[in-house]
Amino acid sequence: MHRTRLSILFASLVVGLSLIAGLGIGGILKSPASAAQPGNAAGYPTNPTIEAIKTELERVTREELAKGCVERDSRTGQQVLCGSSKERVEAVHARLVEETLKAEQREPGAVARVIARIRAMREDPSLAVSFQGTSANPYLATSHRMEIYQDNRGMVYFVDPATDEVFQFGPGPNSRVEFCLSPKLGVDELRQRAESFLNKNVPDFQQIRKNWVYSESAKGGTSYLFRWETPAASAGEGVRPFVQVVVSPCGEIMSFSGIYNLVR
Repeated sequence: MHRTRLSILFASLVVGLSLIAGLGIGGILKSPASAAQPGNAAGYPTNPTIEAIKTELERVTREELAKGCVERDSRTGQQVLCGSSKERVEAVHARLVEETLKAEQREPGAVARVIARIRAMREDPSLAVSFQGTSANPYLATSHRMEIYQDNRGMVYFVDPATDEVFQFGPGPNSRVEFCLSPKLGVDELRQRAESFLNKNVPDFQQIRKNWVYSESAKGGTSYLFRWETPAASAGEGVRPFVQVVVSPCGEIMSFSGIYNLVR
């Protein structure tokens, strides 16, 4: 599978991905029974077509495990599907991904608004951006979905669908995004770059800058982090609201997190 689907976390898809990716077959058929049921707390999308494909994926996977091509991964020592068995499971899994994306994606106008916002943040009006799916929001204690977009460079963007707000972005899993390392700027200038970005993209940043706790750090001279956060977490949430930018030595924005409207 070419595109990473962070949204597909329920049982049957885990079965397919585990076998395809070489994660092993022990215990992969065991996962919460409620994960893909309509109205479950995680909010996973489902409909009759999705449920039918999930059932097919489970059946096909069990058949191939019992009678198909299974080999031992030399790196992990675990058993994985191979040959035509792998291709058969991958084909059903691809259909499940396609149908799930259809169920997850909002109407075209909403997607266009988000893509326009991402391009504005990146200051690149021609940036190629695509919808990748949805996932549970890891910053919220309560059930809440977030949308995931990815650009052609490998940067991933988390979006709150209630507001179209891009609240986090950075290099995606297994991406090879390269950032400039020279000419190196001083920390004061890097901080100014970070604050300039936040002034453009966080409407109340000046109040945040004035009232929140500030910290900065460097990682081996390859990245510099600038962060503002509240002294305590909001009621019922485990994460303190914060705003954070990571900048490369030459001032390129490497990642952004704006976890402030979500949890306060």
